[in-house]
Amino acid sequence: MAMTSSTTVAEPTPDAPEEEIGGMALIDHVREIRDRVFRCAIAMAIGSAIGFAISTPVLKILIQPYAATGEMEKIIVNSPTEALTNIFSVSLMVAAMLALPYILFQFLAFIMPGLYDHEKRSIYFGLPFGFVLFVIGVAFAWFVMVPNGLAFLKGLGAEVFTAMWKADEYIPFVTGLLFWLGVAFEMPLIMYLLARANVITGRLLMKNWRYAIIIIAIISAVITPTPDPINMGLVMAPLLVLYGISIVLAFLARRGKTIPAILDPDGK
Repeated sequence: MAMTSSTTVAEPTPDAPEEEIGGMALIDHVREIRDRVFRCAIAMAIGSAIGFAISTPVLKILIQPYAATGEMEKIIVNSPTEALTNIFSVSLMVAAMLALPYILFQFLAFIMPGLYDHEKRSIYFGLPFGFVLFVIGVAFAWFVMVPNGLAFLKGLGAEVFTAMWKADEYIPFVTGLLFWLGVAFEMPLIMYLLARANVITGRLLMKNWRYAIIIIAIISAVITPTPDPINMGLVMAPLLVLYGISIVLAFLARRGKTIPAILDPDGK
């Protein structure tokens, strides 16, 4: 009688379905985002504590242009909580400035693994350049726009009105002007990165210079704290120069590229 032996071959374990693998990857990304946001929140909390500790000297610096107009050396508050509100506002502003490098580090640490080498180089170049532009914009606002704007506003109806500005109106006015002019000075960096990302070209910027002047005029009118054309011109002039620099940087960013730009497929 013939004996037959059978060997049992174990079937291979099927791989996990793609949906499950993708789901696990998504969960990992969500956890990483959560951890990095938590670290940024801790950095903001530490920066807020530092900002609260130095809020008095910072406020003294911010009201210097007000005192220079010939008014009181202290600014008026009309409610029990108005002083505390402005102290907290200044504390958050200081916290954002102190924590910004660490927040940018957390953001870059998250996106860097998915970028190409040339994209990483663009970011490495852009970050310090953007910081310098922001500081230049803030300095321009502080030394040029704030004193000129306050002097103009104080002089309006000086025969009838006495300028005694409240803290809730003055502090946001000055900090907002500093911030938005700093952001406006980021234009060359934004245009350079858009050109590197194959969105725009230098030719497109040159071709639409008339529209650019109109847009810059509108932005200047919004940023400028006064309605007079002199202060508006003080904002427009550097922004027009920065637009010219943006054109040059866009050409440099597209040098050697063969991929057509999204908004200008026929340009370079």
